[in-house]
Amino acid sequence: MLNEGMVGINGKTGNNIFRENFSITRLSKKKTGRRVSLAQGLTWNSRSVDNYTDAEINYRQPRQYDSLINQLRQERVPTWFAYAGINYREPLAKKLFLRAGARYEYENLKNDITTLDKQGAVYNTRNNELSSDFSRNSNRYYLSTGLELKLKDLAITPGVRYQYQQFDNKLSF
Repeated sequence: MLNEGMVGINGKTGNNIFRENFSITRLSKKKTGRRVSLAQGLTWNSRSVDNYTDAEINYRQPRQYDSLINQLRQERVPTWFAYAGINYREPLAKKLFLRAGARYEYENLKNDITTLDKQGAVYNTRNNELSSDFSRNSNRYYLSTGLELKLKDLAITPGVRYQYQQFDNKLSF
């Protein structure tokens, strides 16, 4: 026999989500085919995970030793995501339209991992080698334009899009 022992893993996961979206389209009363659409949304998520690991393993090969692990690993991942956008459509001819749009997106994510070792009956000693924090703030901007050609029930819109992204990542141990 190479080793023997017991490993027990128990976990608790929590997830709270709030999601909201809104959009509105306004059609022109003066010019057929002209429209403006606005959209925005917000998502919040507060995911949390607690994993308890209790293990006692007796190794015999390649060398004899005992391993005892009693840890609580807590992971907290609160996240915010928001966006806002506008689209505009202007008729150029009966079946040809100019389309333009802009959109902004924001994201804030934090990932906090804490590992606690058990002292007595309580998990209260932070293990810095197995704990870390990560955070990200991101901003994205989109601009797009295109020509829409309408053929009966089919609309074809070749276009171009410009995208700018900015990420700020921070990692700490």
